[in-house]
Amino acid sequence: AVEYLVWISNNSTGQSPVVKVSVTSTSLMPSQPLGIGSYTVWVRAIGPGNQMGAWSVPLKFQITTRAVLNSLQKYVPTTQPTFSWASLPGAVKYDLWVNNRLTDEAQVIRETSLTGTSFTPTTPLPLGLYYAWIRASDAAGTNAAWSVPIVFYITAAPKLNGPLSPTVNVRPTFAWTSVPGAVVY
Repeated sequence: AVEYLVWISNNSTGQSPVVKVSVTSTSLMPSQPLGIGSYTVWVRAIGPGNQMGAWSVPLKFQITTRAVLNSLQKYVPTTQPTFSWASLPGAVKYDLWVNNRLTDEAQVIRETSLTGTSFTPTTPLPLGLYYAWIRASDAAGTNAAWSVPIVFYITAAPKLNGPLSPTVNVRPTFAWTSVPGAVVY
């Protein structure tokens, strides 16, 4: 053989080929990332004068690269933090999972069909210690590996509402907004 023809198909999307290239060596690293998904690769030898050999037995493989969940600051001063992550080649949706470690409540957030790269919960998170993970799914619905967890505390402060103006009352009433999860102030 003087060169080899490499053909790679994406079984998750049905795209064939995603890579079709001739090389003179007996290995190949694609020039572009393949992305998460299921693939099949075939190789055939090409001899002098373009004489084609038979295709190899197909080799199926899976790429399950984990998504990367961006860190939040350790002490989050809001009850509705924005979670964000890097786009992962081959991903068509993401699954965000958040647990409250102080109460041992699993899936206080579980969003399984996020198509963007960020999410802000509409329901406030109570004060607490949280762990969060993200994973991606390919076009066939196959899940990749979970991210490394991020750890953070919700530490939102109450907002003072009163007194709002000067007063002659030597015993004014102080008022503030409640914070989800607070038991005393």
